[in-house]
Amino acid sequence: MPTKRGIQRVVKGYVKKLGPSIFVNKAILTGSWARGTQREDSDVDLIIISDDFSKMPFSERLSYLHKAWTNKIPLEAFGYTVDEFRQLRHRSIYVRDAIRNGLVLDESGSWQTKRRGVGSGRIIRPVTKSDQMKGRD
Repeated sequence: MPTKRGIQRVVKGYVKKLGPSIFVNKAILTGSWARGTQREDSDVDLIIISDDFSKMPFSERLSYLHKAWTNKIPLEAFGYTVDEFRQLRHRSIYVRDAIRNGLVLDESGSWQTKRRGVGSGRIIRPVTKSDQMKGRD
């Protein structure tokens, strides 16, 4: 069974793979892998935040995210725009749990806990494409 750090590497590679097609503002690892309670049969729960999703219907986002996943561990991924994610924090238990317990892959490629990544008031620091070109991705 992979380690938590191993899954973090897999997710980081997956997010890089998405990069040429969509600009990923944030990736949040949620669920048992984020909490450290994963089992042999645990899937990878992931939220991808990108304003490029505004051009895609929700079902197309899910299909896109799952097609890009090549690991044998099952993936449960959701794609939201920055505004959708902000709105869902008030209505979705899943998103609230991600905010409280998720691990955020930040712009520098480092994993952060809720206090530094998605916590109060700093749910998302939208990274612009110019930030990415300047090496702040």
